[in-house]
Amino acid sequence: MLRACLLFTVIFQILSANASSRPPLNVAFYYGNEAPIGTLYAYDWAVLQQDQATNARIDLLKRGGTKPLSYISIGEIAKSHRFFREVPDQWKLGTNPAWKSVVFDLRKPEVRKFILDRLISPALERGFDGLFMDTLDSHLLTPEGKATPEAFAQSQALLLEEIHNRYPDATIIINRGFHLPESAHSRVDALAFESWRTGYHAGRNRYGQVSEPDRDWLNHQLDHWRCPLYTSDAADE
Repeated sequence: MLRACLLFTVIFQILSANASSRPPLNVAFYYGNEAPIGTLYAYDWAVLQQDQATNARIDLLKRGGTKPLSYISIGEIAKSHRFFREVPDQWKLGTNPAWKSVVFDLRKPEVRKFILDRLISPALERGFDGLFMDTLDSHLLTPEGKATPEAFAQSQALLLEEIHNRYPDATIIINRGFHLPESAHSRVDALAFESWRTGYHAGRNRYGQVSEPDRDWLNHQLDHWRCPLYTSDAADE
C-alpha cells in the first residue's frame, strides 16, 4: 500500500504556470497512514487525508518547508465516513456506487455549511495550510445535476467564497472543476486532474490508456484557466 501511494506522488508534474509568484514545482498526494516525512520533504506541497495525519507529522512537514494540504471531498461523502450519520436524507442527491458514497446537494446552504464547519474548519484549525478539493463533478452522476449543472457550479463558487472569507490565507487546489465560473478562478491557487495519458477506472477496477479524444477534451477544458496546472497518471505496479 505504501509503495502504491508513493508511486502516485512522484508522477505528479506541473503543466503550466501563469501565476505572479513561483508555483510549487512538485506536489505529493499521499493517502496512506503515517506519512513518510523524509520522502515528503522532497515536495513543495503534500496532500494528506486529515484523519490519517497526526498533528506531529503536520508540524514536521511545515518545519521542513513542505506545505501540508488536507484532502476534502466536496461533492460526496462515503458511507464509511465518521460524519455520514449526520447527513440527513434531504441533503442526498444520489449515489456513487463505484466509491460507495452519496452525492451532496451543494445547492443547499446547510450542506455547504456542514462541509465548511465539519470537514474543512477542523483541518485548517489543526494546522493544514490549505485544501485539495475533490469530487467537484459528482453532481453529474445524478439526473438533477445533469439537468442543471450551472446551479451546482454556482454553489461551488459560493463555497469557495465562504472558505476564502473565513480562511483568506488557505491554499486551494481543486481536482478538475473545469466548469467553475470565471468569477471563482481567483479563489483557486492550482488546478489538478488525473488521467492525462493513463488512468484508473474505479467501476472496472483496472488501469488503461486515455484516448486521444478524451485528451483533446481535457485540453479544451484547460484553455481558460490561468493558475498552475498539475496532472497525474495512475499506473499498476
